[in-house]
Amino acid sequence: MESLIYGPTNPGNLGTIIRSAVALGVKKIWVYDIHGLLERRSRSSCEIKRASMGACSLVETSPINNSSLLQKFFEEYNGRKITTVCDNEDSIDLPHFICQENDLVLFGNERYGLPKDIVEREDFQRLRIPMQKSINSLNLSCAFTIIAYEYMKQNRIII
Repeated sequence: MESLIYGPTNPGNLGTIIRSAVALGVKKIWVYDIHGLLERRSRSSCEIKRASMGACSLVETSPINNSSLLQKFFEEYNGRKITTVCDNEDSIDLPHFICQENDLVLFGNERYGLPKDIVEREDFQRLRIPMQKSINSLNLSCAFTIIAYEYMKQNRIII
């Protein structure tokens, strides 16, 4: 599993995602970094490192800085592309989803999720974490960790 975090706004969440990625065997994290969180020597970069508890150097994190590079990335990515959604009639619930090693799982940002034009792409599958009806979404880093754990479990990476 590789992942793409779309436009994160909270450096702490991104650091926590990096830490979880290392723990759960995620190969690579792409970040559509429209808010500049990964810029070297920025305050955000320091917050990411602090929240990752030293895991930043243990997983490859690659920024994508503009929409044309993002579209090119989607066109060239060789595996399945999976969007995470809160509610969509065409989505598959995580317990029924069969993970593949070369999947790219896309996560939206903390406030808005993924843009509609990405979620509705015909060439992308949709994945949903089932939840109680009293809440409609999870924290970004929590959702990432739940899905990454399922990939690890299905691929028998658990130690």
